[in-house]
Amino acid sequence: MQHKQVPVTSVRGIDNVEGVVEAIVSVTNIVDHVNDLIEPGAYKATLRKRNPKVVWSHDTNIPVGKTLRVEELMPGDPRLPNDLTQQNAGALLVKMQFNLNTTRGRDAFYDVQFYGDEQEWSIGYSVPEGNIVTGK
Repeated sequence: MQHKQVPVTSVRGIDNVEGVVEAIVSVTNIVDHVNDLIEPGAYKATLRKRNPKVVWSHDTNIPVGKTLRVEELMPGDPRLPNDLTQQNAGALLVKMQFNLNTTRGRDAFYDVQFYGDEQEWSIGYSVPEGNIVTGK
């Protein structure tokens, strides 16, 4: 499994009582620091099949929450932060709820609150065989 990180441009809707956060966890249509580009629409088939997991450091054995809603926003969507709109980017917007009944869920949630826009979210992914396109 590969991993991609994205600096947080906005964390919205923090609910301290329920442990709910809405955040952009992946950006599309922008070449990243290792010269990769996730094309808009890349998540469509996967999101029809399943919701992403909310885990600690990509370890699926350490869940910290659950996905309540996930949507891929296409470039130009008015819900995107201005910095992404200006770059013609899209994004994966996830509303998640951290499990505040566990130490690891509370720790993860409080880290999100504390670090705010200074943190990064990351996704784990696998590219289907034959679907990798290399640059020029």
